[in-house]
Amino acid sequence: MMTADDQGTSITRHFRCLKYVRIASTSNLLNTPFVFVVFVESNISSFMLEMKETAFICRNATSRSLILLDELGRATSNEDGVAIAWAVAECLLAKGAMTYFVSHYPQLCQMSRIYPSVQNQHLQASISTNNEETEILYSHKIASGPCQADSNYGIDMAISCGWPSDVLKEVRSYNISCE
Repeated sequence: MMTADDQGTSITRHFRCLKYVRIASTSNLLNTPFVFVVFVESNISSFMLEMKETAFICRNATSRSLILLDELGRATSNEDGVAIAWAVAECLLAKGAMTYFVSHYPQLCQMSRIYPSVQNQHLQASISTNNEETEILYSHKIASGPCQADSNYGIDMAISCGWPSDVLKEVRSYNISCE
């Protein structure tokens, strides 16, 4: 019979042969998975891995590169995230790399005013609110220009996902105090 320590050692040995490990556990209360990634081989966080991969991209991109970046800088403060995303976008523009840059930072839309080769596009969505119910419908169509979503998109999403009203009340309160 294995003890808990033996099981932990066995699991650790198994993980050492993997480049990264996706770990999930299921909560009996909600029966939903909680997932996070541990990069065992390098002993680094997913954000550090993102920064290392971005450094590689910036060093090696050429005018023949096709680069897809999704939510760069999301794992840090908004200020740092915008600065990181902006600087990386400028680096890739200077190298002439074809880049698709997905971001929730509206500040990046300003780049199209500075750089003629930058195009803003977004996936269309409509938000309808009836009393306390909010519904977000995605058309899955690409439209030109920056997204014109309300600045409370995150709160609208929380409502449409059925967050408890007491939590939503707190969210609205914090949102007002942060503005």
